[in-house]
Amino acid sequence: MISKLKLILLLAFIVFMGSCSTDSSVVETEDNDPDPMEDPVLNEYTFVFNINFTIINGPGTFFISDAEGNILGQGPALSNQQTQIVVESPANTIFDLTSMNIDTNQNGEQSYSIYVHQGIEPGTYEMNNLAIDNPPSQSLKLSITNIGSSSLKRPSHGDFDFAVGYSPSNGGTIDFASHAIFREGFGGYYMSLIRDNETEERYYWSENPPLIDPEIIDYETLPIQTNFITMSTPPDFTLSTFLELQGYHPNNNSGLGNSMAVRTQFDGFPPLTYGLPDGIFNRYRLHNIHIRGNRGYQIIRTSSTPFTELPLSDLNMDLSSSSVNSFIAQIEGDGDVYIARFEYLDPQDNTEFILQIHGDPKPNISFSKTALVNNILNGIISPSNFELTYVDISDYENVETYSNYFRAYFDRSLSLPIVSENFTRFIKDL
Repeated sequence: MISKLKLILLLAFIVFMGSCSTDSSVVETEDNDPDPMEDPVLNEYTFVFNINFTIINGPGTFFISDAEGNILGQGPALSNQQTQIVVESPANTIFDLTSMNIDTNQNGEQSYSIYVHQGIEPGTYEMNNLAIDNPPSQSLKLSITNIGSSSLKRPSHGDFDFAVGYSPSNGGTIDFASHAIFREGFGGYYMSLIRDNETEERYYWSENPPLIDPEIIDYETLPIQTNFITMSTPPDFTLSTFLELQGYHPNNNSGLGNSMAVRTQFDGFPPLTYGLPDGIFNRYRLHNIHIRGNRGYQIIRTSSTPFTELPLSDLNMDLSSSSVNSFIAQIEGDGDVYIARFEYLDPQDNTEFILQIHGDPKPNISFSKTALVNNILNGIISPSNFELTYVDISDYENVETYSNYFRAYFDRSLSLPIVSENFTRFIKDL
């Protein structure tokens, strides 16, 4: 039986609840403050990727995630097909696109390639293969006489010797077929020549170079190079690992220039000197990879006047932390994208892992990709296994914003400039 006290308490509770529900004196107020436990409003975002080429290393996967590494959606990356990924997320979400391919070689060893593009905007992206321009080409053929008993060098091609084709006839003759292939649209063919142990340099130029039957040239009749330019180098210049200077004839429409100078591994002492033929070129292109201090630079410049000094870059970076879990850097200069590349080789089965992060080179950048790597690889390896191999910053003259870089990167219009664009890449030496 219910005790008297319990019964009284139960009746009192019922009466209380009834009065609360019927008392018209109680005013209900509307609470406009959002419930902190309430789910945020989600918006729908669509990403479309049109793959317009055949994927060589097998199908891959696209992942759309937020900046914290939470996977919001994914889809296959298949040859010549479209992938559409629709995600739901709160407003102002910063999205990352990650593409992953798993390639298996003949030995059964696997390679994971993971490319992360931070801050991608919803929309449609065209993905093209890298176009390789192979216009019709032929080798230039010359028979150069009167060279004496000395060998010939080509300063415009890095002082390479003519190693074959010598005979003592006609005062010493070399039958030459160009190693550098002549391409249609060059406007002509240029090379400098010098006899071994001599200082007087000559050059050959023809707007209609011999491509079928060899042309016989008397070395003594070739014009003498009289105009030379000595390029200065900055005080902190350490080493150049590659330099190429090209000249463009006014009729050149090939996108490729005549080599005026090629150098590898020079330290700038004495400074680089190259010959400048009169009345042939009206545009110039310099491609240089050099080291200043502990920092590397790759620079491409074009100019309507010859280069008299090595161009410098204002790009710079200092790293405070270089792990996948916590990457922190300070950037100087106006760049279009930074790329941080991490690698790991599993010693147990030679499985290779490559993680490459693309981001907007703001003055202060930081990211952590631990959660993203864990969510994508499902614990195959720990993100702490990755080691940073390099960081670079690139500045493309024909790219205005980081968003423009995305589209140019995917549709392969982001190529190293040939004639009219400038490019700078800073590489942090780790």
